[in-house]
Amino acid sequence: MDIDPYAHDHDALLLIDYLTSVSYLYIHTNMVSDHYCECFYFSAARLSRVLDRIAEEAFAPAGLSAPHAFALMAIADIDAENLAIGDLAELLGIDPSTMTRFADSLVHKGLAIRSKNGRRTELSATEKGRNLGRELIGNWRKLHENIEAKLGPGEQDRLAKRLEKARKLLEK
Repeated sequence: MDIDPYAHDHDALLLIDYLTSVSYLYIHTNMVSDHYCECFYFSAARLSRVLDRIAEEAFAPAGLSAPHAFALMAIADIDAENLAIGDLAELLGIDPSTMTRFADSLVHKGLAIRSKNGRRTELSATEKGRNLGRELIGNWRKLHENIEAKLGPGEQDRLAKRLEKARKLLEK
């Protein structure tokens, strides 16, 4: 039986090569991640995805996505009857075409009614929509409480104010 005196060296070299690759990948990934986390866009986008998941969970029991829930809460507000779709889009910070699709969905579910007032297309909640809108406020409170519990007292409000200030500055 021939024994290769260098076989264990070959295995050791393979192990060293593997560990070097894993270490490089770990260090490189963490460096890139840390580097990107210093980027406002990257951090805000990551935060947005996390918040979307949390909000979707909060509004799922009502059978609506978070954006649809906020749209319904806005039109279900007693003072907001016959809200123009363009005004609602501005309030929610979305494109009018996206708001039109949301409106289509809410009308299809029997939660809203679309009407014309001259050239304006308006949206108002049905009785079913107003009832669900009131329920959604409870979901919204739970969402707020969930985030507050994770961030600590007052931090959510401070961050929201800072983000709103940044949004206004960036939109100029």
